[in-house]
Amino acid sequence: MTGRLDAALRSLGNSLKMCKEIGNRSGEGTTLSNISQIYDARGDYETALEYLGESLQIRKEIGDRSGMIPVLYNVASIELKKENVKSAFDRAIGSRYIRSYSCSNA
Repeated sequence: MTGRLDAALRSLGNSLKMCKEIGNRSGEGTTLSNISQIYDARGDYETALEYLGESLQIRKEIGDRSGMIPVLYNVASIELKKENVKSAFDRAIGSRYIRSYSCSNA
């Protein structure tokens, strides 16, 4: 499985580079989130959280509320794996608030 994760990470790294080169901020945010999932699968939660943090920042900068929701859920999932229940709860509530706000203002 490690070989597949390494190959996926290389592909995502290429994707991230291309997104940056063409200025595709949304694609950059999505790719960063996808990279985080590789590190999550490896059990490297801190690195996964770093990538999710970068993804979340981009989502905020471009005003992509719907893109923030899965990022926050992924953060909550990792926080639960780390047994940080309060942080996981706070992230889950935050994503729920964003989803409610996004739906009511659509």
